[in-house]
Amino acid sequence: TNAKTYINKIKQLTQDLPNEKGFVYFQDEAGKIIFSDYVQDINKFSKKVFNSKSKKWEQVQKDVEQINFELTGTDIIAKLILNSKKVKKKEVLPFGLYFRNNKYIVEKNTLNKTEKAILKFRSFTQGAKAVQFIGAQEEYNDVNVLKQKIEFRKRNELWLGTGRKLGEKLFLIIENGKVISFGFYELFTQIQTLSKLAKLKIDLQLSSTDLNNELQLALLRGDFETLPLPK
Repeated sequence: TNAKTYINKIKQLTQDLPNEKGFVYFQDEAGKIIFSDYVQDINKFSKKVFNSKSKKWEQVQKDVEQINFELTGTDIIAKLILNSKKVKKKEVLPFGLYFRNNKYIVEKNTLNKTEKAILKFRSFTQGAKAVQFIGAQEEYNDVNVLKQKIEFRKRNELWLGTGRKLGEKLFLIIENGKVISFGFYELFTQIQTLSKLAKLKIDLQLSSTDLNNELQLALLRGDFETLPLPK
């Protein structure tokens, strides 16, 4: 019967969890957070925790009585939220984009001691997709055009992109090539002046350079509208 009760518990706690990216919070009976993390698929991750035989999860499996979550929409939003909470999550980006013999290629960064990758990727597949995308744009036959397109230094801009849910949008404030704040809005009139932005913005607490690669990829994909900073 214990096994049956446990299966029911899993079902009850995971049935309404979305298959989306976000923060997941495992809580005990009193509502105390016993484990939290940012995951790519809230539903899948939670089920994995319950089905794990690892000692690491034993206590969580036993104590968890409720699971709450916060959708982030994109990896960029998740990283911004983590940064604003002073949480540093190390990301491994082992592959890089290189330009050789007039061709873009993806290679392990460890093979290139002297050459700096133009962009970095989590996996070879992610890199291959980027190469395919870049190859389809004729202007990028000139590597300098690509480098200029994603150049971050000296940017003083307001970036607008998709928010966490339908109807919500994200803004980023970039000064001297660094993201310093972000926030969410629904109508453009809410962000037309710096004083209006000041009411909505959330400041980053840590260095934002680890965000740059992700933002450069987003620029390339055209995920953001870039505007001059309002006065």
